Amino acid sequence: MAESGGQIDTVMHESRVFPPPAEFVASASIGSPEAYQALWDAAYANPEEFWGKFASEELHWFEPYKAVLEWNE
Repeated sequence: MAESGGQIDTVMHESRVFPPPAEFVASASIGSPEAYQALWDAAYANPEEFWGKFASEELHWFEPYKAVLEWNE
């Protein structure tokens, strides 16, 4: 085990890729790495809009929420 400056260095590098089974991919909510990146970009660019849309489309509410984000300092 190599040690430098109190840190443990990684001596192995794994480069193999293990693709998921086709049935798993077919039932996935996010169909591709590009679709994932688009969702990530949207959430990063405007979190309140992204999560507000997600909450209203994907979750059942007994009462409608009044604010997407409530910040208490």
